Amino acid sequence: MHRDLNEDRALKIIKKSTVTSETDFANEIGMLKSIDHPNVLKYFECYMDEFNYYIVTEFCPGGELLSFIVKERGINDW
Repeated sequence: MHRDLNEDRALKIIKKSTVTSETDFANEIGMLKSIDHPNVLKYFECYMDEFNYYIVTEFCPGGELLSFIVKERGINDW
């Protein structure tokens, strides 16, 4: 929750040990920052500590998109 704006936010935590290239990761964050489209998740901020990256994005309620597609179409449609 963003305290000042009273808006829900999502936080994705990525372990640094799973990132194979910090340059590629930085490029991905750069792309997220540059995208402003109503059908794309909005990026707000990125933080890091000794062990993790923390990416703050728009909160999208409703669950995982893949789960929704599988449920609506059925697994045999793939």
